[in-house]
Amino acid sequence: MNDAYYELAVKRKRPELKYVLYVVIDLLACIAFLIAGFTKPLYWIGSAITLLFFYVYLRLRLYEEYEYILVNDELTIDAIFHKEARKALAR
Repeated sequence: MNDAYYELAVKRKRPELKYVLYVVIDLLACIAFLIAGFTKPLYWIGSAITLLFFYVYLRLRLYEEYEYILVNDELTIDAIFHKEARKALAR
């Protein structure tokens, strides 16, 4: 039972342009939400759903880290999204 086990977690660095893009998308979604709220109630509901979509799929996927595990000459690489979803990249 002399297993060699090494684990390393590395947080992904994001470029600054992505931050600007996310701020612009959030601002456009909020403006669309406000305009739709003043015009027709049905548009308000559609705009709320769109704003929720942008928040869930863009904002919550910002956090990403990679985990490298080495056990007895076997390397496993996993990507972890938002500290809950794990995707195996290499085994």
